[in-house]
Amino acid sequence: MTTMKHAENQAWTAAQRQSLEFLGIDPELFLDWPAPQRTTQQTPDTSLPSETPTASAAITPESTPPATETVAPPSLYKLGPWALQFAEPMPVERFPWVNDLASYIGSKPVEISHVGAQLTHVDCSDYAKSSLTPEQKKALWAILKPALNKRT
Repeated sequence: MTTMKHAENQAWTAAQRQSLEFLGIDPELFLDWPAPQRTTQQTPDTSLPSETPTASAAITPESTPPATETVAPPSLYKLGPWALQFAEPMPVERFPWVNDLASYIGSKPVEISHVGAQLTHVDCSDYAKSSLTPEQKKALWAILKPALNKRT
């Protein structure tokens, strides 16, 4: 029986033993277990450190996988002929320029889930602030005005 255990022990590769040691697991605990079988062709990873770190050294903030960020969909608002898109929802009191535009159009912005075919999509992320410079106002109006010309 010792010959059988010795033969099974030979099946464990150095990389597998190193992986166990890296995780802080004593590979000697598994001497009587058969080696795991590979189901696909893999090249052995030789990038493991040659020194065996302790279990406490293996758990570091750098070794944790990065958290995946969930990106919120943009916020869309229908105002007249436009679908105004912002990276984040507008504040309740809205931006002053949106209030001015709503007054000019004669309606209030309404949150929508998608841009309809009849609306002109306008990305307003750069203009999502309470005060705009004269240059920003001119640039924004240049984007908004063509949709008004289509209505008339």
